[in-house]
Amino acid sequence: MHLLADVTTVAGYVSQMADRGMKLATIRRHVAAIANLHQLAGKPSLTTHEALHVVLDGITRVIGKRQRQAAAFTVAELKQAVRAMEPGNAHGTSGPGFNAAGVCRSLSPF
Repeated sequence: MHLLADVTTVAGYVSQMADRGMKLATIRRHVAAIANLHQLAGKPSLTTHEALHVVLDGITRVIGKRQRQAAAFTVAELKQAVRAMEPGNAHGTSGPGFNAAGVCRSLSPF
């Protein structure tokens, strides 16, 4: 069983995470997890409370910045990954019957 928190406790926790240097995305993930526990318990979400919005907005102004977009996976990198999985490759999986398409099909939900 989880104990539910009031908004002042969550706001203090959020402020403490910011003071410890946690990134904005991490802080928001923690807030979402807390809100999810409240929702599962049938209680109102803390994320709609104005006091928490004020704290999060202040943290966003101070430490917030756009997350760096990861580079796209290129065709050349895909080919290199597939070659690495070919049978007999020292870094890949060896043995009869292994192929990347089969692995992809086995992971597909369809």
